[in-house]
Amino acid sequence: MIIGFITLILMFVMRFPSYNQTNQLENITLPIGISATAYTQGDDWYAIIDDQNIIHIFNLNDNSLRQTIQIKSQ
Repeated sequence: MIIGFITLILMFVMRFPSYNQTNQLENITLPIGISATAYTQGDDWYAIIDDQNIIHIFNLNDNSLRQTIQIKSQ
């Protein structure tokens, strides 16, 4: 029974790793006067939404700007 309990504990430890897999965004330069309000990430891109309702989509590999989308207010 003790071996079974130790096996369960080891399975939990191996299933839930303690390292964080999120990327650290260090080299992003937004235009002057704009601050980021949201962030999301896909397989090969990430997007930052700024306080002027503009979505900036960047390549994940080289941080180059891929697309900019203006969000219209109704």
